[in-house]
Order: sequence, then C-alpha cells, then structure tokens
Amino acid sequence: GGAMRALGDIDTVCFDIMLIATAVLSWRLRREVRCNAPYVVFSLSLALMLTALMAYIVTNVGTLVRLRLMLAVPFWTLTFAFARLPRFLGDDAISADPSEKKSVEVPLLPRG
Repeated sequence: GGAMRALGDIDTVCFDIMLIATAVLSWRLRREVRCNAPYVVFSLSLALMLTALMAYIVTNVGTLVRLRLMLAVPFWTLTFAFARLPRFLGDDAISADPSEKKSVEVPLLPRG
C-alpha cells in the first residue's frame, strides 16, 4: 500500500511539473508562435475539451487517474509549436503577412 502511494505521488508531481513547465515555456516563447498559432489554438482547445469531457463523463476516480495521460498529450505536443525551423530555411522563409508568399527550396540530400 505505502509503496504504491509513494509511486502515485511521484507520478502526480511529475505531471504537475510537466504542466508548469509547458505553461512557463508557452509564456516565455509566446512571440515565437507566428505561423504556428493555429496549432497552439488546436492543442489548447483539445486539452480543454478533454478536461471538460473527462470531468463530466468519468465518475470513477480510478478510471480518471488511468486516463490522465490522454490529457497530457496535448500539452506535450504544444511544445512543438515553439520549435524553430531548420537553419537552411532561414528566418526570411516565414512571414507574418500571409499575403506575402515566398517559395522555399528544401534540399532532400546534402550537397557535397
């Protein structure tokens, strides 16, 4: 009993640290989102819908504890919205203005 409770506490602390780290990362890099704003909105709305549905539908706490990883996935993937493009694309490849279209050549194999 006691060992499983300690394991559950460690899991809960790790889950809380993940949520806090994602929130801090999102706040610090909020200006980096530019072209990934739809992805951020999708991830956050998915997390909100999953939270609301699980809170409303699941009445068994044990089942809710087992399903909590389903809620963690949108927060894990939210960090991908802040990823930088590969260096060969350059900063001028993405424009904040959607009407300004630029073509970017992405090499499949390194030249050399």
